Amino acid sequence: MILNQLQCGCWNSKHQPSKDETKQNIFYLPQINHSPKSHSIILETMKRSQQLADECNLKFIPVTYDLAIAKIATQIQNHKLPRFDNIFIAL
Repeated sequence: MILNQLQCGCWNSKHQPSKDETKQNIFYLPQINHSPKSHSIILETMKRSQQLADECNLKFIPVTYDLAIAKIATQIQNHKLPRFDNIFIAL
């Protein structure tokens, strides 16, 4: 048995940006009032994410889903190659 070990797998960071660094912008898509596990709704969030990437001149865009939705989004991404190749699906 190992005692006195850190049980948390997370990390903390204290970062003070310098004057030369730019701030990171975080965007949230507008709320969709339907079941989040619906295939058509997940497809719509992926399309909206691509539109956001185009507006921000980004080659790739990360999209965060929970596990159940990420599995469906990954299936959509694999089925519709190369349409959603610029989306990075995160958990």
